[in-house]
Amino acid sequence: MNGYVTVSSVTYAYKGKNALEKKGVNAYIERAPTEISKCGCHYSIIIKDYSIEKAVEILKAARVKIIGTGTGANDIH
Repeated sequence: MNGYVTVSSVTYAYKGKNALEKKGVNAYIERAPTEISKCGCHYSIIIKDYSIEKAVEILKAARVKIIGTGTGANDIH
């Protein structure tokens, strides 16, 4: 499954990406599009071939502030 987790800052994005990668999750960061982030300061952690629900658990354990989530390859681009 592919999806994304939107976080409030680039700092949380890198913290989240690192936490996910330590657990073997393939993830990368993109600036969240205006459809997701009206203020333009949010970032999305794109997750490939991993459950979004499990990824959220990892991020919460790492104390990453989550703004929202979504699934599907076309949701973020």
